[in-house]
Amino acid sequence: MARRLAAAVIAAGVALLLVSAVALGRPPVIKSVKVSNGTATYTWTLPPGVETRLIETSTTPGTNVFGYFYPPSNQYSFNVPAPTATTFVDDRQFPAGTYFVHIGGEDTTIEACPQREFSDTMMFVVNAAGDGSGANVANGTPECTGGGGSGGTDKIKPSALVKFSKRQDVDKLFVSARMDEAGTLTAQGTVAVPGSSKAVSFTRVVKAVPADKLRKLPLKLKKSKLRQVKRALKRGKRLKAKISVIGRDRSGNTVTKTATVRLFDR
Repeated sequence: MARRLAAAVIAAGVALLLVSAVALGRPPVIKSVKVSNGTATYTWTLPPGVETRLIETSTTPGTNVFGYFYPPSNQYSFNVPAPTATTFVDDRQFPAGTYFVHIGGEDTTIEACPQREFSDTMMFVVNAAGDGSGANVANGTPECTGGGGSGGTDKIKPSALVKFSKRQDVDKLFVSARMDEAGTLTAQGTVAVPGSSKAVSFTRVVKAVPADKLRKLPLKLKKSKLRQVKRALKRGKRLKAKISVIGRDRSGNTVTKTATVRLFDR
């Protein structure tokens, strides 16, 4: 009986050690938002091993599956403070209205957890005098069990955002894009020209990018193809460039965004 009891105690102890060895990836903890004369100041804390990656504000509280505010058109400001920062003054002015803010972080000790983990969402209301404060209105990213912090295979697709004008000069065509992880952004496009047997392709552009930095991706045509497209435009043809932007993180996970731009020639 004594041996059985001792074995049970040892087994319970081992189980406890295993449970305590499981690391939890945690997001930043937002503490306050204070607005004075239209300038917002955010404060938050960072759990051990967590670094600050971004601060995002929006005029609506909805988020996508990756935790970013959605839709992107309602994003009001986007900032990338220092990794150790726990306070930040937004350089975007906030007129009277209602806004939402959250802090994105990364637990650098647990590779198996998402690259971006978000704090709770805080709503703040700015009055006519340009003053206001905030209160939490929505939960952020739940704690992630990363299996002890010893790493793991990243199988999570990066999140990407593409911005572009819907009508552009064929000589100056570009899109801007960013990812929530470091990696590469690839832009490639085609335009169908009436009378041509196949679509005209733009030269593919690839750029290495850090996390959360918007990068311009210009799309150019070779001289012979540019002349072909310009001739069609001068004949009054309505041409549209169909563009794909592929984001690839350092683990090889990819995400694809598309854009359609109507072309013109000055």
